[in-house]
Amino acid sequence: GINQLPGGCLLLVDSDGRGRVERFWEADFEVRVRYPNEQDYAEHFREVFLTAVRDRLRARGPIGIQLSGGMDSGSTASAVGHLGGGDASSVRTYSYAFDELTDSDERSVSDRIVAAYGFTGVSVGADELWPLAGFPDHGPVRDDPFVLVYTAANDEVRRRARDDGVRLVFVPERGDEVMGTQWVVDYMRLLDRRRWDLLRSELGWHRRYTEDWLAGAVARHVLRPLGSRAKRYLRSGGHQGDTLRFSSWIRPDFADRADLRETIADRQRNANLNPGAGSTRHRVVFSLSGQRWATDLERRHARAGLSYTDPFADRRVVEYVLSIPQVVVNRPGEDSKRLLRAAMAGIMPDGALRRAQKLIPASLFSRGI
Repeated sequence: GINQLPGGCLLLVDSDGRGRVERFWEADFEVRVRYPNEQDYAEHFREVFLTAVRDRLRARGPIGIQLSGGMDSGSTASAVGHLGGGDASSVRTYSYAFDELTDSDERSVSDRIVAAYGFTGVSVGADELWPLAGFPDHGPVRDDPFVLVYTAANDEVRRRARDDGVRLVFVPERGDEVMGTQWVVDYMRLLDRRRWDLLRSELGWHRRYTEDWLAGAVARHVLRPLGSRAKRYLRSGGHQGDTLRFSSWIRPDFADRADLRETIADRQRNANLNPGAGSTRHRVVFSLSGQRWATDLERRHARAGLSYTDPFADRRVVEYVLSIPQVVVNRPGEDSKRLLRAAMAGIMPDGALRRAQKLIPASLFSRGI
C-alpha cells in the first residue's frame, strides 16, 4: 500500500484525507537558447553549473566527493575547489584504489585535482569490491530490488565517509544522461546548416562505433527525422505553427471531453524540442531507470547517516542543456562531453582535463565472474 511519487511531482492531502498528485516542475519545451559561437554556450553552462554546485555547499562539517577519473566527478570536485567550499582540507575526496588491477585505477586523474585544490584524498581499496562481493550485505534493499554493479564499492565509500564525520557527499551520477550519452545525436542540425563534411565524418564514426551499416545510421538519424518533419508540416496544412487539426472522424465534443488538444500539444512540444536529438535527450534525462538510480542512492546514503547531492540533477542545469542545440553538448566523433570540457577549462587542472575519461573496470568484473 505504499506508492512512489513520479519525478517532479508532489502529494497534496486535504483535511478529509483525500490526496492528489500535482506536478511542481517540468522542463519547458518552448525555451530556446541560441548563441553565435560555441564558446558562448560553454560560458553560460559554466555559470549555471557553478551556481548549482555553490547552492549545494551549505553543509555542516566536512564535505565528501566521490571522485573518479571521469569528467563528471572531476568537474564537480574542481568546481568545489574553485568556489572555495570551506577549508579545502575539510573537503574529502574518495577514490577507488586498484593496486592489483591497475588497468582499472583512475588516480592518475583524480590525484591531480586533489593536489591542485589541497583536498584530503582518501583511497578506498577496491580490488575485491566486485559487484556481488559480500552478498547479501551489499545486495538489494527490501524496499526496492534495484541494485547497481558498483553497490559494494559505493557502500565502502559511504562507510568511510561516515566514519570521517562527513554528512554530505557529492555523487555526480546524472552527468552521463545530461552531458554525455553518445546515442543522443544531432545530425539533423548539421544537415540544416549544410555542414556536409562534418555530417559525413560523424556518420562514419557512428558506423564504426556501433558496427552498423552506414545506410542504417543514415536511415535512422537522418531520413526518419526528415519524414517526421514532413508529416508534421503536412498535418499543419502546410504551416509550421501550433495549429492542431483533428481527423474528420474525431468529434469536437469528444476532443474537448478527453483533453485531446492538450495531450497532442504536449506530445508535439516534446517531439519538436530539436528534431530528434532534443526529444531523445529528454527521454534519457527523465528515464525511469535514472529516477530509480537516484532513489536508490538517496536511500543507501540515508542508511549510512549521509545525504547525497548531484549538481547534474539541478533543474537549472537540465533546463539549460535541453534548451540548446544538442550538437553543442556532445558529438559522437569527438571526445565525450565536449560542452562540459569547454566549460571546465581554467577550473579543472589541465592535466586532469586532458586525461579525464570514462573507465569501465572490466578486470574487476572479470575477477568477480
